[in-house]
Amino acid sequence: MASIPLGFSLWMVGGGFQTGITYGATDELGYTAIEDPVHVHDIIA
Repeated sequence: MASIPLGFSLWMVGGGFQTGITYGATDELGYTAIEDPVHVHDIIA
């Protein structure tokens, strides 16, 4: 069974978002969220 990466990047424009925001962090491979993990359902909401 293949493992699923748990870290991802998201680029959002418009909607009144503040520019230049970085939230959270991943490990050195970008595979797992290690700081302030957020589920994708929370971002969509």
